[in-house]
Amino acid sequence: MRRTYKSDLSHKQLSRLISELERYRDQTLPSLVSEFVSRLADEGIFAAQHRLQGSTYEPFIDFTKEFEENGKKRTVVIVSAKKAEDVIRTWYTSKSMKKEKTRPVNPVLMAEFGSGQFADPVSWRGTFPGQRNAGRSAWTWYEFESDTSDTEAEVVEDFGGGFRKMRSRGTKPRAPMLWATVAMETHSTIRRIAQEVFG
Repeated sequence: MRRTYKSDLSHKQLSRLISELERYRDQTLPSLVSEFVSRLADEGIFAAQHRLQGSTYEPFIDFTKEFEENGKKRTVVIVSAKKAEDVIRTWYTSKSMKKEKTRPVNPVLMAEFGSGQFADPVSWRGTFPGQRNAGRSAWTWYEFESDTSDTEAEVVEDFGGGFRKMRSRGTKPRAPMLWATVAMETHSTIRRIAQEVFG
């Protein structure tokens, strides 16, 4: 942005010019910078939400922007706020439902990095620490359908009443935060928003 200030070389006019520049530095510029980083964050949030569409963990993550004060600096932080706490997954190892298993799953980490074959096609690491079946190319389990069910898994057999046998090769990493960062760091995006905000 180019701003033009005109002044003669008199003491009075130079003092007025200095006052105008200081006012711009202290009042106008900070608000423009805040608008710039806020709009840049909006670009990142849009990209993150787009990447998360259709994911098992989409309902549990909401991206928002917050201003963080650091002296005279103002920075925008993207955070996962809504239901960012662990989701409790429940399943059974057999149709008889004798062995119920539960594990807490962090939706933000699962959405970002995935698990199983989708996350690591070489070693097929399991989702949970101590996973004994990590070497398998797919996992099967039994569950009652719920709002925490794996929407990316395949229904092998439906027994009625919401009880079914499932199969999965893991959770696809959607990497919403990575794509948010990429969107915000794209030179064309930065240039476009800067021109719109600063003129």
